[in-house]
Amino acid sequence: MMAVATGPNVPDLSIDTLGSGDLYGPDRSFVMVPRGDILGSHDVAIEQRFGDSPVVTALLPPPKRSFACELGAVPPAARARMEGCSWRGDDPRCPRWDALAYLRVDHVTFDGAIGEGELVVATAIAARSVELFRRLWQLGFPIRQLRLVDDYGASDDASMQADNSSAFNFRTIAGSQTLSHHALGRAIDLNPVENPWRKPNRIEPPAGAAFADRRDVRPGMIVRSGPVVVTFDELGFEWGGDWLHAFDDHHVMIR
Repeated sequence: MMAVATGPNVPDLSIDTLGSGDLYGPDRSFVMVPRGDILGSHDVAIEQRFGDSPVVTALLPPPKRSFACELGAVPPAARARMEGCSWRGDDPRCPRWDALAYLRVDHVTFDGAIGEGELVVATAIAARSVELFRRLWQLGFPIRQLRLVDDYGASDDASMQADNSSAFNFRTIAGSQTLSHHALGRAIDLNPVENPWRKPNRIEPPAGAAFADRRDVRPGMIVRSGPVVVTFDELGFEWGGDWLHAFDDHHVMIR
């Protein structure tokens, strides 16, 4: 995939253009998202102190360089990994390739370094997803890893146990026959160990039990009222941590 392009000839992409199917060029090739704002400026500087002692938060110092990303059609190599795994072309309910977009995005790692990850989302939320990761970058929110769920055999359990952040996976909601929003590419999971699914009778993944106390905020955790959840709210993402039947703290989606 090409490097992110900048300059006067770069198209000004927005949610509206992406949502209306303008993600691809005339030859079905991808178009590039320029550096900088997609949904507007959101420069955030955060410092929390109690007296002279720094308070441990979910954030790390943000990187000094600009956020970079690539966005386009799902490339052949990724399709080959996904076919028969997270993508099921034999099921008419599964989104067709032109309804999905492939993202490569920068992210902060837990040791404060810079990482790059990949995910597949619905084209309708592609621009908003890029903006989400840009803001997480600016906040200094660390992400353990960001890999296609196919690297874990499309097993949601295995991906969560590895603390992997991911998006598209054509599957049903656990314990039901109802399609998950992940099956439509409209949901993203972030740091599932630090942000587990807290059910009345158990916690998933099991390693997330160490983060069950949401008052003990540590790097990579998502809590309300924090700047990460504020970002979800501003971008129109629904956060599973607000649900009452079970707190799905790693899950964000757009219905």
